[in-house]
Amino acid sequence: MRTLILGSGGREHALVYGIKRDGGEVFAIPGNDGMEEAICENIGVGEFEKIYDFIKREGIDLVIVGPENPLVEGIVDFMEDRGVKIFGPSKVASQLEGSKIFAKNFMSEYGIPTAKFEVYDSSKRAISDIEGGKFSFPVVLKCDGLAAGKGVVISNDKKGAISIVLDMMERKVFKDAGEKIVVEEFLEGKELSYMVISDGENFVPFVPSRDHKKVFDGERGPNTGGMGAIAWESLIDDEVKREIEEKIIKPVIRNFPRKYCEYRGVLYAGLMLTREGPKVLEFNCRFGDPETQPEIFKMDSSLLEVIERSIDGKLGDFSIKWKKGCSLCVVLASSGYPGKYEKGKEIMVGNLDEDVKVFYAGVEKRGGKYFTSGGRVLSLTGIGTDSEDARKKVYSNVEKIYFEGVHFRWDIGEII
Repeated sequence: MRTLILGSGGREHALVYGIKRDGGEVFAIPGNDGMEEAICENIGVGEFEKIYDFIKREGIDLVIVGPENPLVEGIVDFMEDRGVKIFGPSKVASQLEGSKIFAKNFMSEYGIPTAKFEVYDSSKRAISDIEGGKFSFPVVLKCDGLAAGKGVVISNDKKGAISIVLDMMERKVFKDAGEKIVVEEFLEGKELSYMVISDGENFVPFVPSRDHKKVFDGERGPNTGGMGAIAWESLIDDEVKREIEEKIIKPVIRNFPRKYCEYRGVLYAGLMLTREGPKVLEFNCRFGDPETQPEIFKMDSSLLEVIERSIDGKLGDFSIKWKKGCSLCVVLASSGYPGKYEKGKEIMVGNLDEDVKVFYAGVEKRGGKYFTSGGRVLSLTGIGTDSEDARKKVYSNVEKIYFEGVHFRWDIGEII
């Protein structure tokens, strides 16, 4: 079996690791220099024709898409039209992530619990409603389009909210993603990531997980792509799990074909566990990053089998087996991330324990040494009997890794 993973981050390294664990040869486009389990080819994930030529030349049997951009741009449709076996939602289905407005309107139509919202295509109208007292504070402002996980901003007052509207719609801080925006009520509670894999009719859930988005301890500072994650069954009880699946997951998978098409691939629900029950903050059409790192490390079933069953429509009688305990990853980032950061810092890794794994992201290899080349540099991942044991294992090994300006949070998994 020859499998191609599209993407270059820690999530994709975890997917490479999971597929390689199942046997067979693994390729990555473009991959990164830390993916020693894979054969990497320097092609952009948006260069569909070049990717297709590579697939035919190398005799690739299966393609797994990591990041959201190629999915939203229609790579699954493109490859399926050419007879390529590929895992991921179609272009239409990927609009659940590609457009916040699309997702909000879909949830509203089918009664999926989410925050109250208003849609704006004019900064003047949005500012008028904010100044006129239409919203209570804090309030959440979201770019309609993709913004690398950073297009969601919370404001505590009118002045801040107006400034954010101008950033998004007039100053183009998030480029075209902010041509239209969503303004919605602020939901209070604990966040949860709930990923499932669907075959268009049935689905299998992953372990509940929690991403830590803010750059500093205590959930302070700007949003990032994710500073760490915990994957553990004990994050929610069976009643909450049932409510998520009955009120959120099933309505998407059952109703999406009625209006659009089958939803096949990963459905990621970013949730807030409120007093009124789970509510959707956002949908993603792909594996989460960094949630995938602890999820794959904890998985005891064949990742390859799950994905092939999804493509072939055979998930009905299947369930994923998981290793016991809590899995956790801590992201080590460059100083200044998610803003400007320096590159080219040498990465020094000591003798790590056998039960932890480094998943590389923003790295390059020169002269047998690793150097930083991105904001999120690597994810250190491990498993413990519970959250505290997992934290001890991972953080005791974090201290064995160093590069100039290294930044990480000390509280990943601490708040359950």
